[in-house]
Amino acid sequence: MRVPEVADRLREKVAEHSDPELASLADHLRRRRPVRKAKPVSARMTPELEAKIQDYARLNPSQPYSVIATMHGVNIGRISEALRGFRR
Repeated sequence: MRVPEVADRLREKVAEHSDPELASLADHLRRRRPVRKAKPVSARMTPELEAKIQDYARLNPSQPYSVIATMHGVNIGRISEALRGFRR
């Protein structure tokens, strides 16, 4: 039996027995909206920031992505996307 089926069955039992605890349990078996727990820490990628990252990377080819990311306030994945042209 799946969770929605269990909730429906509990609601049937509520109708039969008028038990408020069963109604409460059935209500707890619904899906809840996902909640973002951590706020984003990276700067928003703009075309200007992307160009700035690309220019810096071109002038400093030996710099690791982690250093470029720290300097520009974004995460390493955004650096990779900006340098490969995926963030447009």
